[in-house]
Amino acid sequence: MRHAARRAAAALLSPPTLSSPSSAPLSLPVPSSCNSAPLLRRPQSLRARAPEAGLTRTPHERVPVPSSCARDRHFDDARGVLDERPKRSAAAWTAVIAGCARAGRHSDGMGAFAEMLAEGGAAPNAFVLAAVLRCCSGLGDVESGKRIHGWLLRNGVHLDRVLCNAVLDMYAKCGDCERAKRAFRAMAEVDAVSWNIVISACLQNGDVLGSVQLFDESPVRDTSSWNTIISGLMRNGCAAKALDRLYHMARAGVEFNHYTYSTALALAGMLSLLDLGRQLHGRVLTAALETDAFVRSSLMDMYCKCGSMNAAVLIFDRWSHLTGDMKFAWSTMVTGYVQNGREEEAFEFFRLMLRQGVAADQFTLTSAVAACANAGMVEQGRMFDIAPTKNVALWTSMLCSYASHGKGRMAIELFNRMIAEKIKPNEVTLVGVLSACSHGRLVSEGEHFFKLMQEEYGIVPSIEHYNCMVDLYGRAGLLDKANNFINANKIKHESIVWKTLLSACRVHKDMEHAKLASESLIQLEQCDAGSYVMLSNMYATHSKWRDTSKLRSLMRERGVRKQPGQSWIHLKNIVHTFVAGDTAHPRSSEIYTCLEKLMERLKELGYTSRFDLVAHDVEEEQRETALRFHSEKLAMAFGIISTPSGTPLRIFKNLRICVDCHEAIKYVSRATDREIVVRDLYRFHHFKDARCSCE
Repeated sequence: MRHAARRAAAALLSPPTLSSPSSAPLSLPVPSSCNSAPLLRRPQSLRARAPEAGLTRTPHERVPVPSSCARDRHFDDARGVLDERPKRSAAAWTAVIAGCARAGRHSDGMGAFAEMLAEGGAAPNAFVLAAVLRCCSGLGDVESGKRIHGWLLRNGVHLDRVLCNAVLDMYAKCGDCERAKRAFRAMAEVDAVSWNIVISACLQNGDVLGSVQLFDESPVRDTSSWNTIISGLMRNGCAAKALDRLYHMARAGVEFNHYTYSTALALAGMLSLLDLGRQLHGRVLTAALETDAFVRSSLMDMYCKCGSMNAAVLIFDRWSHLTGDMKFAWSTMVTGYVQNGREEEAFEFFRLMLRQGVAADQFTLTSAVAACANAGMVEQGRMFDIAPTKNVALWTSMLCSYASHGKGRMAIELFNRMIAEKIKPNEVTLVGVLSACSHGRLVSEGEHFFKLMQEEYGIVPSIEHYNCMVDLYGRAGLLDKANNFINANKIKHESIVWKTLLSACRVHKDMEHAKLASESLIQLEQCDAGSYVMLSNMYATHSKWRDTSKLRSLMRERGVRKQPGQSWIHLKNIVHTFVAGDTAHPRSSEIYTCLEKLMERLKELGYTSRFDLVAHDVEEEQRETALRFHSEKLAMAFGIISTPSGTPLRIFKNLRICVDCHEAIKYVSRATDREIVVRDLYRFHHFKDARCSCE
């Protein structure tokens, strides 16, 4: 019944259903990129070999010489042989056109097909038509594909599965999912290839539900079918569904091939499922596929994304003993170290890569620049200047590095260089520029770039761009202007802008706007722990202990918990982590002794503790003790006792740096004659000689 219904549908399918072809004979325009003149020349060497090569075979013979020429990509030779014949057969045309399709010379294939039709001596057979449809797919030329499909239907050409799948594939690859589905439903016979094509078309079009329904309906599910649905679900952001299908595939006993393993490993990395990744690695070893470059790359990437850098290094070392291109392996390792917050190791790996004579591509350079940015090594980022070619990602990465380090003028200068070199900025580039203006309090420049991005580059502002402008006005103390900007641009429903405004209120001690921002956040039910704590600290600053107590009670009622502050420092490839009042470190007694001495020295230099920041109505001495042993101070003291005098220190914190710690570290940089870089949740702070880059 099902086959009969499909035959009936095929018979009833009129040309306008899938296309609107005219009744004129099939004719296709020669693509503008196709220049057939060179193809008409026949090399002398081939002419001399013609008799022995079999060029005198009759046209009906199955495999003419042009076929072997085309397969070997000797297209000039193939056309030369074709043009030498007084009467060109369908088989000869098939060899040239199919060869073009196989080799990716789609424009040449379309041009040859147009010639064949114009000559009129040989009618296109199923092989020619399938090849031409592949050329349409390669060019994304759905209009020509529709004309060919319409011609097939009008002329009653028998559509076998190969030709039907070629039509189906053409619509799918040209992005016409609806026509692909209708052509699929009209097919009298379908195979696994047919199902895979239409499922892939749905996934490409974002129709996840439709693709899953088709997959479940399919009576033939081979390895390729499972690979198609799993990888497609991943591309559409449905990682959990993809994982479920992977487990079903394993339980069904379907054999995994190298593409299955690569896809599954990418899924494990995407979801940070190290145990799954290890199980897959075991199966890879059993299947003897670890030497496959595709699988090996996926293994390294999975371990990097799961944070298991030691395992990734082991695979990298084994790879280095094999032959083949190592560029991707180096790039994966550099990126992996950056993703895992091990920027100094990423940069060391990058330098080792260059010493080994491996050329850095744009992707690796971008990762290396990001490593320098995240680690606070701005000067090292000047590798950037030696890059032979710079794409927008590399420019943007360097520009954002300057922005996060408070070097607004340098970021703007870099942006101007980028424009002078005819590199068009994208949305992320403009976020970096506006952020640079914000951190540098460059209000007029920020307003200029916000206008420029819309009028010159046609970039529609996203919430990231709007938030940069709110931050720009907030940092400059223009809180009324920031509030007006929020209202004028109809972004009152975006919690991030109110959090940004609240942060500015803390800096400028503006309780009026702080109440407005916090009330807006509470209405939006987006008042997170950080916002509550910020407002609580503002109340404490103004000695409003009753308001502070009420707010803390409200936090407890709503189950809002403050994220514990943590600071860490990398020394000799070991990460040392601290929390406030921490005594777990083996050198804690030395750390506290160092801090006690430092605080006495800082007071001599003019430092006073910010008691107003302690959100408790307690005695002054108790509040000073509460401030003295914050996590960033402990990490700094450990760095001081663990490194030679004058060594720069790089400290990281998971939250915004405490205002008192910020003030103290400024004085420490002068007292110890050190540069101290603190990377908090929002930016880098470069402390030197009692000054900070954030001003």
